[in-house]
Amino acid sequence: GYWVRGVDLKRPEFGPTAADEFLLLDLREADDCRRALEPGGRERTPFDEVYQLAADMGGMGFIHSAECEIMHNSALINLNMIHAAAAAKVPRSSNRKVAPGTSARRLAHRKLAWAWRL
Repeated sequence: GYWVRGVDLKRPEFGPTAADEFLLLDLREADDCRRALEPGGRERTPFDEVYQLAADMGGMGFIHSAECEIMHNSALINLNMIHAAAAAKVPRSSNRKVAPGTSARRLAHRKLAWAWRL
């Protein structure tokens, strides 16, 4: 199996995390992206892959009233994470957005399909 680190602004609300380690970080901040990619796990080795799935979530009212804020946050997270991944020499990275409720099996298929080399 893989060792997985999860990162978000807050802990999962609807159940325990499936990650081996979970950090509370703001990926809009470049320093937090670097911290998210510090070696972890039992062997303390660098990460092999990074999947950035962060997105602002909310109802249609929020989405329509905050389009620029959502795009700004998404751009910051994408650029900061890809820069941190490249600096950490992570071999594979993806920033595809995934719909809520997507199964782990389907997500794994998407990860493989949309990963790219840095």
